[in-house]
Amino acid sequence: MKFKQLLAELIQVSRKTKTEFAVHMHMTPSGLSKLLNGGTLPILKEKYLFSERAAAFFAEALFESGCYLKLHHIFPVLYVFNSQHDLEQFLTRAIEYVLDENYQAEINEYLDYSEQGTSYIGDRTILDMSCILISDFIQRDSNKKLEYYSFLTLISPFYKDALNNIRLSTQGNLGDWTGNFFIDLAEFEETDYRHNFDLFALLVKSERYMDLKLWQTNQHPDQSFLLLKDRFLLVYSSPLNGTPVLSVIRNKQYLSVFHTTLMKSNPKRISYSKNEATEFLKSSPEIRTGIMNLKIDAVYNFVPIGYMVEEKDIKSDDQSAVNKEVILKIFNTILTTETLFIVSLNTMKQVYSSKTVAVPLVEPVHFSKRNQLIAYMRRFDVYLSQKSSEKVKVVLGDFPPAAIFCTKEFSIVYIPTNNFQQEKYHFFRTELIRDLLEKHLSNQSVYSVSDGIWASYLREITARSGIYPEEG
Repeated sequence: MKFKQLLAELIQVSRKTKTEFAVHMHMTPSGLSKLLNGGTLPILKEKYLFSERAAAFFAEALFESGCYLKLHHIFPVLYVFNSQHDLEQFLTRAIEYVLDENYQAEINEYLDYSEQGTSYIGDRTILDMSCILISDFIQRDSNKKLEYYSFLTLISPFYKDALNNIRLSTQGNLGDWTGNFFIDLAEFEETDYRHNFDLFALLVKSERYMDLKLWQTNQHPDQSFLLLKDRFLLVYSSPLNGTPVLSVIRNKQYLSVFHTTLMKSNPKRISYSKNEATEFLKSSPEIRTGIMNLKIDAVYNFVPIGYMVEEKDIKSDDQSAVNKEVILKIFNTILTTETLFIVSLNTMKQVYSSKTVAVPLVEPVHFSKRNQLIAYMRRFDVYLSQKSSEKVKVVLGDFPPAAIFCTKEFSIVYIPTNNFQQEKYHFFRTELIRDLLEKHLSNQSVYSVSDGIWASYLREITARSGIYPEEG
């Protein structure tokens, strides 16, 4: 990013005048104009003083709850600032970083940064610089395909907490962003479930921002990393004294070797788009038959799934027609057997408010009228009467927006995005995902759903909609 651009953006978003900023910085209007026109830069020996003073000015003007949203068009990757001091420190580092980049470009030294390496020490510095570096390259390459690579389980408690605090922009231009995450299931099984659930939730939510691809591997590096292909490598480590260290590597040859070595470990991709899954089922009739006859042990519904849809409800195209028979058979098996059926209360509310349910590998079904939706929900009556009340449960709380289908051998994590117009399927050949969910649910408020409770719920939403029960 150009320094003049950053400065102009910060002045604009702060809603302060150029004169107010110039007075604060003890500058003349003409001096500020030269900075904003790109005619000059602050002198090198005053870099930190300038950055610190400017950051204090902008932090005071900007800080409030959710103020990171004001900066997302400048920094697409950011985090929630808990204090004005946090925001001031972040802006100080951001201004310093951009000035350093501009100084080097101005003197035409290390312009391609091919041999440059940088290290940052301390948890807050690392969090700030990770956001600044990634945001900078997203802005530089907003029209290019960006490929990220990282290892999912090798994240220390600090880095996990930092990642959970990061917010990605849904308004700015994130470009064509593909996130490749590697996972060693053996290591995953040995890690504390709370750590793993946080990572699982982060993984599901990240699908909203990128094309997420998971790779299963038996090999892993000794340190956490984030590789932005052909641009930089961030290596996160904790030496013996426990102080977090971030090393930034931009040597093009090293980046190429690192990526090649990573993919030579023969990782197995376990993520599929809707089109990929459809082609797979179309070309493998024996697998399609096997899937239709699967015994589903448990389903966890944190997005609305249309289990009770009928063939007449679905307007499938030629591409999804091959999947309709498979999905409806699986739905019927889940409803008519002793499959554990868990749904969050928030998901039930979403069904009512959106009048839309997802049919994986086919298309979403939208009920244009409220009475059509309630008629659809009443179809659950007959299935509920056939199940043990202990097999249908509702859970309170917030959960990552996904549906998880579990068998004895594997789990499929279904993640719809963009109003169900895009779908991703992650295939885990392990019972770990179900174990993870069950441990997490053991600390949540979970209630069994009987015929009477369901009937009361339907009466409540029917009355709320002004629809008489006999209208269905």
